[in-house]
Amino acid sequence: MKLIKAFFLLLIISSKTFGQIEKTKTDTINVYSIDVYNSTGTWKDAEKISIENLLKNPKKYQRKLVTVYGYISLNPDKLNKIYSSKESFEKQKNEDAIFYAQFTEDTYIVMRKFKEGYARFTGLFTMVDDEECKGMIYEIRRIDIPK
Repeated sequence: MKLIKAFFLLLIISSKTFGQIEKTKTDTINVYSIDVYNSTGTWKDAEKISIENLLKNPKKYQRKLVTVYGYISLNPDKLNKIYSSKESFEKQKNEDAIFYAQFTEDTYIVMRKFKEGYARFTGLFTMVDDEECKGMIYEIRRIDIPK
């Protein structure tokens, strides 16, 4: 009996050691993800939209789950902004930006892998009445960064 157990143990170990595991390639790394599935286990579809289109039609996307792609520099001490491009970020063009609201603790989690650059954010959108920015992504569900 001990010989059979030893044989099966050797078989399991050798299959994991010498087995061919094919790695899947993805174009993004998910650095933060919560609550991305609905009650039936299906991915909650977020509408993919540019920051420019989001700011042109904010009422259309009010309180909707959206995915935007933009440039950001994370700072846990202030409200961050997602810019439509690196150029807009460098020139601090607030008309090309929306706020990014996430709990400070969660921002630290994201900052372990990502501090500045382009990223894709999935969260709820809301219009804000602010001189700096006219919209905000909050209740962040997912953040993906290019590899």
